[in-house]
Amino acid sequence: MNAKRFNELLLFAILLTFIAMVLHSYLPIKRLSLIPSSYVTSLWGTNNDDGTAVSFWSDQQLHQWGCSIKEPINKEKACSFIVNLSPDLMTGMDLAGFDKMIINLDYQGPNDKLRIYLRNFNPIYTTIEDKNSTKFHSVLIAKKDLSSSVIINLDEFTVADWWVALFNIDRKHAVRDLTNVVEVGIGLEDFHAVSEHKIYVKSIELTGEWVSSSNWYLTILSVWMLGIFIYALSQLRFLKLQTQEDNRRIFQLEKQSNEFRRLSTVDPLTQCYNRFGVHQIITRLESPDHTAHTCYSLIMIDIDFFKRINDRRGHDTGDRVLQAVAEIIQNEIPDQYYLGRWGGEEFIIVLPDATKEIALALAEKVRMAIFTYTFEQPNPLNVTASFGVSEHLASEDFATTFKRADQALYEAKHHGRNCCVLAE
Repeated sequence: MNAKRFNELLLFAILLTFIAMVLHSYLPIKRLSLIPSSYVTSLWGTNNDDGTAVSFWSDQQLHQWGCSIKEPINKEKACSFIVNLSPDLMTGMDLAGFDKMIINLDYQGPNDKLRIYLRNFNPIYTTIEDKNSTKFHSVLIAKKDLSSSVIINLDEFTVADWWVALFNIDRKHAVRDLTNVVEVGIGLEDFHAVSEHKIYVKSIELTGEWVSSSNWYLTILSVWMLGIFIYALSQLRFLKLQTQEDNRRIFQLEKQSNEFRRLSTVDPLTQCYNRFGVHQIITRLESPDHTAHTCYSLIMIDIDFFKRINDRRGHDTGDRVLQAVAEIIQNEIPDQYYLGRWGGEEFIIVLPDATKEIALALAEKVRMAIFTYTFEQPNPLNVTASFGVSEHLASEDFATTFKRADQALYEAKHHGRNCCVLAE
């Protein structure tokens, strides 16, 4: 991906992120209506001394109920309205995903406060036999606040101390838990002696976010982190592929460079070193880094009567003779010696660490190999060569050593050819 395309995608991603952040405030609210609803409602309370119930229905369909205290208070009285969320006391509703409870009711009576409570079932501390063992959460609302809808944050509900003490609850279980609420209730307490209370429950509703702000923004952050991670992986993969491609190109360039270097130092006809290649070999041998090569010898070779071969058999035959002579020489000399074509029908052998005696013996061996070889079958052609041998002296340079070998070759030609002459 080019830089322009990447910047366009980055700007688009930033725009989407901004839209997603703003969009959260426009998401629909999660709502759960407890009143009115199809949930079963009931009343719970103690009895007066005459046996009549403290709690009574005025109109159960409209959720109108009341509490009647008929004698002076000499013992605890209780009167509650209950919305049952569980058919069996065990399977309730998870209200942990809600934030607020909105209650709209009318109250007529002398009490200053009403208690709103939630009961949660948990088999760790709840038993079916004892309904009071369900965890009791409650919050008090003032009578003066009932003139309009009362909004209660669910985190205002606290676990009753009497419930913790009564059932000897461990501290880790004495915290708010709304994951399995089995009933929601409205209760009256702290009654005045001989009093009447009328309550009309118009609505009870729970509200919350489908996705909390923290989870929403955490999701956005996670998407960005995932995108950055994927981008980093893609960049690493791209860099790996780029490195492989660069290495391949470098290898090809080195291969081509080596091939060009080889072609620049190799004679294309005979595949031995050309004059430039020979000079490079001599330069390495005379370099201070090659102290092991304290001396070297040269063998100059010239094919006898080569012009006659070209004139009588043609240049194609002459080229094949040059190739055959180069192959014969290459087969006869050790690997540590170098063969080069000096020009025309002249060859040169560079012998590192070889004395003139070794060079002369090798020259004779090569001469015999050429002399005994049958060229151009089935129309045989006799070919011979003359040799000049010199040993490099510490006091001279390559040009001087070469000149002495060339002079020895000239003497070999003068003495009848097909022989080896050692330079003075």
